[in-house]
Formats: sequence, C-alpha cells, structure tokens
Amino acid sequence: MLLFTAGTVCFAQHEAEFSGFPETLAFSPAFETFRPLSTTAEQEGKQNQSIFANASQGVKDLRRGEIVFFGSFPFTVFFTRTIMDLSRFAAHNWDQRYAPWPFKSPGAVSMTNNELGLMFTIAVSASLVISVVDYFLARNKRKAALSEYNY
Repeated sequence: MLLFTAGTVCFAQHEAEFSGFPETLAFSPAFETFRPLSTTAEQEGKQNQSIFANASQGVKDLRRGEIVFFGSFPFTVFFTRTIMDLSRFAAHNWDQRYAPWPFKSPGAVSMTNNELGLMFTIAVSASLVISVVDYFLARNKRKAALSEYNY
C-alpha cells in the first residue's frame, strides 16, 4: 500500500512527464485513485461497457468461473465446518467439549491443524466442483440458445 501511495503521489507531482495519459483523468488524493473529470455521452457509453466486452468466450467463461468459485467459497467453508463439527461431536460420543459452533463452551476442544487443513481442502474442492458444474450448465444453455437462434 505504501508503494502504491508513493507511486500515485509521484505521478501527481510529475504529471507533465506522463504525456500518454488521457486528459480526462485527474489524481484524487482523497481516494488514491484516478477519477473522470467530466463525461460526455460518448465517454459515458464507454465507461458503462465491461472490460470483457471484446474478450473471447473462453476468457468470459474463466471470469465467470472465478466469480462463482470465490462467491461460493464462504458458503462451502461454513457448511463444511458445520458438518465437520457435527461429525467430531458424534465421533467423541456426544461429549460437550466437542459440541458444534453455536453450542461450544469456554473449555471446548478446537480443531487440530490436520482437521482444519482437511476442512479447507474439502471447501475448496466443493467450490471448484460448483464452478465447473456452473460452467457446463452455462455452456449448454448458450448452445441451446444458439441452436434456437439458428433455426
């Protein structure tokens, strides 16, 4: 962050040396970003356009997979942890020291590093499976829409 701040301050002080930059951008020290000075109707249309508008379908699919993967990851971690807590509770003969999250007592036994590693491995795998399934569903839907359009 410090390096980014130093770079943007340097850019702001030496704007004349960066003649290749568009004149419509100005440095905003409050947010450490570049913001548009003014927009015309033509510029507004370009700003609303996605950076992936001209990308190939494979790049769009990868981006969608990334979004689905990271979007599902918190949920898979939550559900995997809940299932592992319940299985540990049952495996230790319903001992209250191994109770799952909402019922944990102050002297509860926490998960070992191996159990945490297994939990995150399962969560990552489940998120990956969800994103791959979403890819195939979207691809089939796209092919069906294309075949209907061609007929």
